[in-house]
Amino acid sequence: MNKTTTIELPNGEKVPSFTARFIHHSRLNLYWEKSFDETGGGEIPDCFSTDGIKPDPSSEKKQSDLCAGCPQNQFGTAEKGEGKACQNRKRLHVFPSDMQSLIPFRLGVSSVNMKQVDQFVTMIECTGKHFQLVETEFSLIKSKSNSGQTFAKLVMKEVPDSFVEERGKQIEIKNLRDKWLPVMKDQAFGAEEGQ
Repeated sequence: MNKTTTIELPNGEKVPSFTARFIHHSRLNLYWEKSFDETGGGEIPDCFSTDGIKPDPSSEKKQSDLCAGCPQNQFGTAEKGEGKACQNRKRLHVFPSDMQSLIPFRLGVSSVNMKQVDQFVTMIECTGKHFQLVETEFSLIKSKSNSGQTFAKLVMKEVPDSFVEERGKQIEIKNLRDKWLPVMKDQAFGAEEGQ
């Protein structure tokens, strides 16, 4: 996602919103020794974690054994501002409602929007539903941080009357998630998720 209020779909189409069933979410930590200004972006990070707990074994320059105690994963270590040198993000894997897709696509969520994902999942599950069993509308609105920086804020809304009550359909969705879970959890870091 970027600072605009459009979302680019895998087919290259830019839309103001889309509806999908999101079937998995996970943490992602990314650290680059060189800044975006130095590299121009698109670089694979020097150290990264696909679970937010420990660096991936393929990280070229691991910074710590665990993410929680890593010096790069502390506030105040960012090159600019009070943030972290290690970028904390989320990956959402979704099946869009209006696209015929045999595989889920990945939606990258920046650190400023991670809270929206967690709040949405909690809100849905507090009603006794599982987030995978409702359709979700995804959109972006322009917002400002406390420090005055403009960013694209993720908005997630449950699509009314989209909850799957039929047990057979619930099992079908669970099986679909289970089929793709090993791929989604161990999916290698891609350059498109770069700085």
